[in-house]
Amino acid sequence: MSEQVSTNDSPRRKGAQHPEELAELNVSEACSMVTGRARKYTRQCPLDSFWGTYVEEARGYKQIPEPTLARIVSVLRERKVLNSNGRWKHLASRPKVGKKSKEDNFYKGLEPIFESVIDAASAVDPSRFSHADRTTSFACRPNCQTASEVPGAAFRVDALNYLVESSYSRDKAPGTAHNCTAKAEGDTTVFYTADAGATYEFKKVLNDETALQNEKQTLGTAEHMVYNDIRREAHFSFTIEGSSARMWCHTRSHTIISRRFDIHKDATEFVKFILFSSFASEYELGFDPNVSRVYVENKLHYEFKIRHLDGTYHRYRTVKVVHENPAAELHSRAMRVFKAVECDTDDVRYIALRDYWLFDDAPEEVQIQLEILTRLEASISKEDYEALQGHFMTILADGVVVRDEASGIAPGPPEGAEVYEYANGLNPKGIPAKKPSVQVASRGATSSFRGPERPQTPPRLPQLQLHGRKHCRTVYAEYCEDLWRVNDPARFYYALYQVMFILDKWRRAGYLHRDISLGNIMLHLFNEKASGLARYITKISDLEYARPYGRMSQHDPITGTSLFMAVELQAQKHLWANNLEEDTLTHHYFVHNPLHDVEAVIWMAIYFAIRRCSRRVFEATEWTTMREILKDVEAYSATIFVHSIHGSVERQNLIFYARAYQKLGEKLKRLHGDDTVFVKLIDAIEALRATYKAVENSRMATPEERSQLEDDKVNAPRLSIDVFHQYAGIYETLRQIFDAISQHFADGEYSDPLIKISDIDPDTGEIVPKPAEPESPPVTVVDDAAPAGDDGVSQEQAGVPPKKLTGKRKNTDEGEAEARDEKHASKRSCQDAAGSGGPSGSTSKGRKTRNARPPAQPTRQSKRLSKRKSDADAAQG
Repeated sequence: MSEQVSTNDSPRRKGAQHPEELAELNVSEACSMVTGRARKYTRQCPLDSFWGTYVEEARGYKQIPEPTLARIVSVLRERKVLNSNGRWKHLASRPKVGKKSKEDNFYKGLEPIFESVIDAASAVDPSRFSHADRTTSFACRPNCQTASEVPGAAFRVDALNYLVESSYSRDKAPGTAHNCTAKAEGDTTVFYTADAGATYEFKKVLNDETALQNEKQTLGTAEHMVYNDIRREAHFSFTIEGSSARMWCHTRSHTIISRRFDIHKDATEFVKFILFSSFASEYELGFDPNVSRVYVENKLHYEFKIRHLDGTYHRYRTVKVVHENPAAELHSRAMRVFKAVECDTDDVRYIALRDYWLFDDAPEEVQIQLEILTRLEASISKEDYEALQGHFMTILADGVVVRDEASGIAPGPPEGAEVYEYANGLNPKGIPAKKPSVQVASRGATSSFRGPERPQTPPRLPQLQLHGRKHCRTVYAEYCEDLWRVNDPARFYYALYQVMFILDKWRRAGYLHRDISLGNIMLHLFNEKASGLARYITKISDLEYARPYGRMSQHDPITGTSLFMAVELQAQKHLWANNLEEDTLTHHYFVHNPLHDVEAVIWMAIYFAIRRCSRRVFEATEWTTMREILKDVEAYSATIFVHSIHGSVERQNLIFYARAYQKLGEKLKRLHGDDTVFVKLIDAIEALRATYKAVENSRMATPEERSQLEDDKVNAPRLSIDVFHQYAGIYETLRQIFDAISQHFADGEYSDPLIKISDIDPDTGEIVPKPAEPESPPVTVVDDAAPAGDDGVSQEQAGVPPKKLTGKRKNTDEGEAEARDEKHASKRSCQDAAGSGGPSGSTSKGRKTRNARPPAQPTRQSKRLSKRKSDADAAQG
């Protein structure tokens, strides 16, 4: 055989890797990241706490009485399944360290052990452990790979329990429910990931390295399992290194690991887990019985049973996944939003259904909404209050998932649970580095050093208080379209026009939203019979961070979506306070205020305009020139809209300096023409800047207040909400600006269709429209570096980006685009699935309503392309 020669001539660069090797490397790296994220969410507890808290109390499983367990073990000894020296017969020989196949063959003996334990249990207590009552079967399939619909996200398990009765009809194409398989190499047996109960990982010997490998694989598999199936509320797993075993329970709150026990010496504990994983109900294994999988027209969907606020129960079937995050962490809110239809009703309309996990002490949305509306009713006129009510989402159901067995709450760790620290993946044994043997050429201890400080060993994590999480579902009567998906400028700026009306009323009530973004502003088509923009109403959502201004303190975490966050929030100080006057009150404190919500709206308006160009300008400009314009604008935009809680100097300058926002005006003119209506956005920035300066320099601190500011930072004096009422003209100014832009595009005579820059091929200039997906993930940033934030610890301290998914992602423009017969088909399919087992916003005086929707943008046909087509036709002729 000829020697294989590397085609890589570089001694420093690794040669090409086999695709299977790369896949294994991807899995390993993904598991390592999961371990890092789980570091602060993992606890260890005694065996009795594991069974009592996570199996019996949390899932309702009735533990096996000790006398019954003793009789089962006695039968196993009588039948010599457990031999005279106390070892399991099929694992009697000690595993030999060597080839991987030896390990696989050795643990194959677990299959007869499972069957023998079940036989013995059925003989001792046939009423509970009859073979006919088994809910799962056990299969030892080393390296059984669970495939995912997300490319590259596959995990291997060594063994698994799988449901005897599949949770859905097999071989159906995924619709809104995932349909992923698991298969071992060389084996024709196919398992479905959604049918997996407990999963297992084995290693032949116990040491720091093998334990860490099992930990990484177990956490990676658990994260994959709970993402794959929305029905899964908890996942149990089992790891063995040699004969040392641990039980695991993974929830959205945290991961718990039992203390180690020997499967031979403590055979009773092993028997308990075998019987639990084989006979526990689906709910006891971690599945939500209120959700089932159904199939319609050969596609899988979820069907939910949900209790409304009035106490009645309703069934909803998902039609489309509006939002989910494949990279969502195991211990997170795990937000998913569906477009759905109600079953068993003649009223066929789309609703939005949100599934997520909140901390057990967090208020639910319906409570927050009620508090805001109560405060608004007491603060504004009856007419304004009635108009404002229509701008809130109508909540039909909200709160903790309720079922017969128990409520959907993942408890926090029990008393006595200890922080579990995973080993360092690069040095699992923790061996210190040796001193260098050669000292002559080394740098002297007294040599000057200008570089960064040497990184220290990560400190031991403190005993963090982990909260439990409650599983919540919310049903909204309106199925809306968030502004991420709105490409029509007339509708987009009409929504911003109405947002200013909403925020003006919130300001009068002294309330802040604190996360104004494209993902939290919705357009609802509420009147199909009306014409133009009068058919739509804007709704504001995601009230989780809403707070009264009077309750804000300097210790509250800074929240918002980084792309649209006010520059003062990013700098965490008042930028317009006069530096020459040290006694200016705003020099001595900083909190979120109403103008920061206003600034977020202006950033949204700029973001839309600068990421699009005029079709008229595009077609009238030579491509070589246009390409340079687009490259220049994209580079400029990247310096302004940064995915960082700290923003950028260019972003701050754009609001702070006149020459900076004049530069923005020049960019907009290059994209949309010298006469573009978007230059009005410069007027918006100037108005905001003037308001900031007036508000922040409106009052000096008294001597008494200066003293209090030094002694009591928590209750420090601040500007009264009345100051923001005094300078509230900014709201009407912005309404007029957004109204003018909206009307410009709504009026067919002056309409100028826009092209998304991301749809333009940078090489050819061809327009290649992409799917209607958001240009950037809707991420809410929580700066909890000072106080404890969403998860009780700074995310920067945990080594992960300080951002967290939030918000309701709904899409309703399909209400216009989808045919009415689809709605009727949805109702019919909902019935088939069940049988298969398986008010208007405020308008300014004299506002035009004749605006019809602009025609759909045609495929680009520039002068250059027209000439090219004519030449081609002539050649063919």
